[in-house]
Amino acid sequence: MSRHSARSYEYQQKRKWFLKRNTVCWICGQDIDQALRYPHPMSASVDHYIPASTGHDVVDMQNWRPAHLLHNQQRGADTKRGDKPPSRPERAW
Repeated sequence: MSRHSARSYEYQQKRKWFLKRNTVCWICGQDIDQALRYPHPMSASVDHYIPASTGHDVVDMQNWRPAHLLHNQQRGADTKRGDKPPSRPERAW
């Protein structure tokens, strides 16, 4: 597994694409206002379901969940709460 930086160009481009298409916070279920920018607590952020701090690749989009910044920060690297990611339908070709 390769290790990427959250500051890398690849990560930033994928993050931008992902957040434009995923506009509901997976933690609270409310819409994410795309006009709000960091560091607004309700701005969009990428929550890494398996925390990057465990060594998981930050660029792995299968591990991403859209979240309000506040909720993402409150959740932190806590993987013991039993959170279950929403099912993601496969893309139909």
